[in-house]
Amino acid sequence: MCTESEPFTEHGVLTVSENEWELARLRSKIIAPLAKLETISWKLADNAANKLKISRRQVYSLIKQYRQGNGFVSDMLLNKSQGGKGKSRLPESVRGKS
Repeated sequence: MCTESEPFTEHGVLTVSENEWELARLRSKIIAPLAKLETISWKLADNAANKLKISRRQVYSLIKQYRQGNGFVSDMLLNKSQGGKGKSRLPESVRGKS
């Protein structure tokens, strides 16, 4: 438990919808056992992809994301891009003026 003197880092979990949270729980349930394996066969990845209705490539990306995380369900929340078509990915202070 955090005290007033300890920093508290919020990772976006407080603003996640119930649907996003349930999907993260499902991803965690399916990806966690695969992430513990040294190598993941295409058959295992395809099975996970079918269950999650995503591509094999996305399964491998989720495994990487899980391995880099802390083992929490929140590790399986998808990061939303701050940039994209027509939007700057770098702040003005970093990009500089054209």
